[in-house]
Amino acid sequence: MSISTIIQRNTTAGGVSFNERQALTSDAVLVQKATVPAAKASSAWELDTGGLTGTATLAASHGITTAQVVDVYWVAGVRYGVAVGTVSGTSVPLTNSGTGDALPADSTSLFIAPRVELDFPVEGDNLVGLLMSTAARGSFVVRSSGATELTKTLAASAMYTWYDGSGESNPITGDTIVSVVVSQASTASAIMSIAALVNN
Repeated sequence: MSISTIIQRNTTAGGVSFNERQALTSDAVLVQKATVPAAKASSAWELDTGGLTGTATLAASHGITTAQVVDVYWVAGVRYGVAVGTVSGTSVPLTNSGTGDALPADSTSLFIAPRVELDFPVEGDNLVGLLMSTAARGSFVVRSSGATELTKTLAASAMYTWYDGSGESNPITGDTIVSVVVSQASTASAIMSIAALVNN
């Protein structure tokens, strides 16, 4: 039995309406929706000599632990998969690890974000559509076994959409996806969702 999915967006700019409505058909839909924990805001940040590591000061009972892997957000950037050094009270060191933007200058306000890994078994070549949405600024890291295949960071209340026929190449063709890692930059928990439309 086939499953129908409607993608519909309506925008007005300069008094002109821009509309999109696509009807997609797939054999199956895989959906993951998670309430992602709040990020922890820094009260201080010191970038170490060399600019590759640094130490954030967080509030007491921040919950970040030694060797935890986190995403680090700030207004102008994000760094994914950063390993935490040895935590001492409110002092949370960030090691030279991860990918994305270089760690920012001293005194930048950081948001240290716990990550949540969701099962997401998808054969990329069978993908018909891929949808992501987040209530807060957040990131989706789509992974095959041991490797990152696609990373998308979205603004609050934003949505990413790819579908067959959109004019863009399949973003995970040739890859067998096993999970998606999500995090978000708000200091309150936020809902993040991802869906894959696939043919068998």
